[in-house]
Amino acid sequence: MPPDAARPDESLWRALFDTALDCIISMDHAGRVLDLNRAAEDTFGWPRDRAIGRELAELIIPHRLRAAHQAGLQRYLESGVGPVLGSRIEVPALHAEGHEFPVELAISRLPTAGPPVFVAYLRDIGARLRLERLRTLRAEAMQVIASADSMDAAANGVLQTFCSLMGWELGFIWQRDADTMRCTNTYEATPGAKPSFVAASHSIHLPSGKGLPGMAWASGGPVWRRDVSIADNFPRAPMALPDGVRAGVACPITLDREVIGAIEFYSENIREPDADLIETLAIVSAQLGLAWQRQRTEIALREAHQRKDEFLAMLAHELRNPLAPISTALRLLDMPEATDKVRADARRIIGRQVEHLVRLVDDLLDVSRFIGG
Repeated sequence: MPPDAARPDESLWRALFDTALDCIISMDHAGRVLDLNRAAEDTFGWPRDRAIGRELAELIIPHRLRAAHQAGLQRYLESGVGPVLGSRIEVPALHAEGHEFPVELAISRLPTAGPPVFVAYLRDIGARLRLERLRTLRAEAMQVIASADSMDAAANGVLQTFCSLMGWELGFIWQRDADTMRCTNTYEATPGAKPSFVAASHSIHLPSGKGLPGMAWASGGPVWRRDVSIADNFPRAPMALPDGVRAGVACPITLDREVIGAIEFYSENIREPDADLIETLAIVSAQLGLAWQRQRTEIALREAHQRKDEFLAMLAHELRNPLAPISTALRLLDMPEATDKVRADARRIIGRQVEHLVRLVDDLLDVSRFIGG
């Protein structure tokens, strides 16, 4: 802070400044850092002695936004108009290691003599926004699964929802066929951007324990690799680095505790394991498994109804067959000129056909009992 800033007590002010949970950074009229507290050091990765005297823009503002920041500062110095002053906004910030993260920002001007002095109050809201996205992901994925009219539609919808909300570039669904898994569904955030990796995913069959889907199958739980291009036991590694595929996560899809498939996603960036993301993915995978079970049950019921209709049609045909000889035999019995032999033959025909009808009815009753449990 500048030496002429109003402070009731230097030691008290320093204690409050350094123990504040939010980041506090002061800068002069040229945009140079005058001071920053410990929260700012921890959040942005810049030690106090290396930050003081340097332009704030080059420390924590992403390169693409620096010109706008400097233009806004100059406009305020010339006109006294600063739309950002006194407002609370969300902006991307830059860490000393080069990665960006979202912050909530408020800037005020200190009541000092001489050139303006500004204080920026910042709060890392990455965790909050990430949890909000995870809640949104869970809700939207459930909606997609509930409204899908097929297993393919549910799978494709979940892949797209995850990649769109979480910023991952690739998503795959794998289905188990006996002793291997094969890729059945793909989502690409940028279609055609990673042709070798996508082609390899569709051509390979993974046994239990091989690749992320196979490892998820073998373990029965999620698998995370921060960089698959150098990971062991990953058959698609040669295609990963050239196509810019780095972090990967896979989760098994289960049905009645049996693994029937897997869902996996890939990012262009190296990412450390995220427990909240893994938990959400496990929940979505479980719901996808239940949807598959429901749809498979519906398919089985439709097939059962079709078989039942086919059986009833066949039964009706079989029941109709004995009616013709019975009808003919009855007409023979009604003929005045029929001989005793003819009448005996007619009675024998009727008896034989009635026995056949009884057997058919017994079969029908057996089927009814079987269906009824």
